[in-house]
Amino acid sequence: MIRQLALADFEDAYRILLDVAAWLRIKGIKQWETPLPKPVYTTWLSQGLCYGYFVDGRLAAVFTIRTSDLSEWGIPTAHPVNWLSTMAVSRSFAGHRIGGQILSWILSHIEKPLFLDCFDYDDVLPKFYRANDFREVRRKHLHGGPMVLMEAISYIKNRSETSS
Repeated sequence: MIRQLALADFEDAYRILLDVAAWLRIKGIKQWETPLPKPVYTTWLSQGLCYGYFVDGRLAAVFTIRTSDLSEWGIPTAHPVNWLSTMAVSRSFAGHRIGGQILSWILSHIEKPLFLDCFDYDDVLPKFYRANDFREVRRKHLHGGPMVLMEAISYIKNRSETSS
């Protein structure tokens, strides 16, 4: 089950983010070397931007959908787009294909294009997103490393089918 998170979920949700960041560092993946500041995550929670994936009543994963104008990537947009800014699956639920299920859920619940960026070290994260119907849009050195901007392909397909 996926539901919007509340401030009461902060501790469990933030712990997942910290645990996954630590695991990524151990694996040599530099995605979240600097932890997301607590006040930022609290603000996102208060704004209703954070969601949780629950298994048997336990929080198994968290994700945040915000909006972006893609200016950091040098791409002009007439309207803000959806931005997947965090997605983390608790290590105790690793291997259950929760990340792919979350991406499917997001794509079935949004009405604007969905973008994300990730570090590209040994193609680990970009490969995961490509396997879940994202395409590479642009590469750039940002935040201290090689980053890839990715866009959900299913939205592109839907957009072209409705405009035909």
